[in-house]
Amino acid sequence: MSLAAVMLLAVKSRLVFVTACILAHILIPDHKAEGVYVWQQQYYEAPNSTVTGFASLLQAFTRWDSARFLGIAEHGYQNEETFAFFPMFPFFIRTTKEVFLDKIAPTLAPPDSLVIAGLLVSNVSFLVAVATLYLFVRDVLHASDGFVSRCCYIFCWNPASVFMVTVYTESSFAALTLVGLYTWFMGARAKSVLISWTYQLISGMLFMMATTLRSNGILNISVILWDGVLGILSICDTKEKSRSFIALRVIILVIKTTAWCVIVMIPYFWFQQYAEMRLCGTSASHHTLFSFPERSLNADWIQSASLGVLSFDTIPHATWCEHRESISLYKYIQGNYWNVGFLRYYQIKQVPNFVLAAPIIGISFWGIQKYLKFWFQQLFARDIWVVATKVQHAWRTAKPPGEHSFALFPLVCTWAFLLTFAVLTINVQVTTRLLLASTPCIVISMAAFEEQYPNSHCIRNYLVLYNVLGIIMHPNFLPWT
Repeated sequence: MSLAAVMLLAVKSRLVFVTACILAHILIPDHKAEGVYVWQQQYYEAPNSTVTGFASLLQAFTRWDSARFLGIAEHGYQNEETFAFFPMFPFFIRTTKEVFLDKIAPTLAPPDSLVIAGLLVSNVSFLVAVATLYLFVRDVLHASDGFVSRCCYIFCWNPASVFMVTVYTESSFAALTLVGLYTWFMGARAKSVLISWTYQLISGMLFMMATTLRSNGILNISVILWDGVLGILSICDTKEKSRSFIALRVIILVIKTTAWCVIVMIPYFWFQQYAEMRLCGTSASHHTLFSFPERSLNADWIQSASLGVLSFDTIPHATWCEHRESISLYKYIQGNYWNVGFLRYYQIKQVPNFVLAAPIIGISFWGIQKYLKFWFQQLFARDIWVVATKVQHAWRTAKPPGEHSFALFPLVCTWAFLLTFAVLTINVQVTTRLLLASTPCIVISMAAFEEQYPNSHCIRNYLVLYNVLGIIMHPNFLPWT
C-alpha cells in the first residue's frame, strides 16, 4: 500500500467516525452524567437557547475531557482542577479558531468555532500521525510492505479511535511523538554530522512540545538516553589510542544527551510553577527555576502569545496550597479529583473498567514478552563487548527488520513502564487510549499478532467491538472516557 493509499484510508476513517458520532448523538438520548463539567451548557441546553441544528450536532464532540480543553481554550485556567490539563492543546485550538476559522467563517458562533477548531486540530494531527507511522515502520524498521499496510490499517481503526477523532489530545500527542521518533532515528543514522544534529534539533523540539501537551511526553527521553548510552559504547569501542580524546568525546556526548533530556522535561516543570503562581499567588522564585512576576513584560508577552490561554491573575480557594510542601500539584490534582494513586482503583465496583482494559493489557504483555524473549536469546551468555558491538549495530541499522527491530528497544521499555503505571496507578479504563497515543509498539504488536496467527480474527473483532461501543457511548455522555 502506497502512502497516498494510506492517507486516503485515514481520511475515510475520520469521515466514518465523525459521521457515526453525530448519528449516535442524534439517535440516542444523552445520559445525564453527574458531577462532571459540561461545557457551554446554557448555550446548548437552555430553554430559550437560539442554538442551531448544526451547532447541536457539534455537542457530540464536547464530552468528558473535551469540555475541559474547550473551556481552557475559551477562558484559560479558571480553577484548580483544570491544571491537570496541559496548555498546548487548548493553545492549538485557540490559535486555529482565531487565525483560521475567524477569517474564513466569521459568522460562526464562538462556541461552534471552538469545537470545529478542536476537531480540525485532532483530525489533521491524526493524518500526520498515520503518515509518520507509515514512514517509521517502512524506513526505520525496514518492514515489508504488507506489514506496513497492516500497521496503518490497524491504526486507522484502532480501539481508541473515538478519542482520536474528538477534541482530545490523543491524535496531537501521537503525531508529535511519532514525528519526533522518526526524525531522531533518521538523525541517528545520518552520515553527515550537520544533518544528524539538524534532525535531532527538530526531534528535540517536537518532544518538548509533546511534554507541553501531556505529562507523559517526558518519557520520550528514553530514546535520547538510549542513543547516548550506545554512543558512549561506540566511542569506547573505537581504535583511538588517546584516552584523553576518548574521555573528551564521552564528556561532550554526556553533556549533549543531558541537555536534550532537560529541554524535553522543562515544559512539565515550567507548567507546575506557573500553576503554583496562579493558585497560591506567588512566583515561588525562592525555590524554582522560573519566576512569574504578576506584572512584567515577560508575563504580558506570555499572555499575549498564548492568546489568553495563559493569564496571570490569582485563582482563589486552591486547596493544594496548604499541601504544596509535601506533594506536587499534578499528583495532588490527579489524586484529589480523579482518584489516581497506587492501587486506589482496585475496588469491586471498578471490575468492569478492568475488563474494558483487559484486551490492551493482554496485547501489551504478549508484545513485550515476545520482543524481550527474542533479544535475550540473541544476546544471552555473550561477552559484554561482543554484546555491546552487536547492540550498536542493531540500533544503527534497525536489524532485524520488523517487529523485532532493536530500534524499538527504548520504546518497548517505555511501553512496559506505561503499562505498569496504568495498571497499578491510574484510572485503568484510560489504558487503551494512553498506550495507543504514546507508542507505536501497540499497533506493531497487533500487526505482528495478525501475521503470526492469520486465521485468528481476535484483533479485528476487538477493533470493531470497541469502536462500536465508543461511538455509542462517548458522544452521549455514557462512561467511555
